[in-house]
Amino acid sequence: MTVITAFLSSSLPVLGLCLATGCAALLAWRNAPTPQPVPVRVRSRRR
Repeated sequence: MTVITAFLSSSLPVLGLCLATGCAALLAWRNAPTPQPVPVRVRSRRR
């Protein structure tokens, strides 16, 4: 039981952080306007 509780206590903050960042990214992606596609000319120049 000690190993299970230690694993849960150590993994819970990581899961919470992933959920928080995921929700924040989803909200930002929904609120952000649709980005204009990058023209192909710029990509070819960068290469």
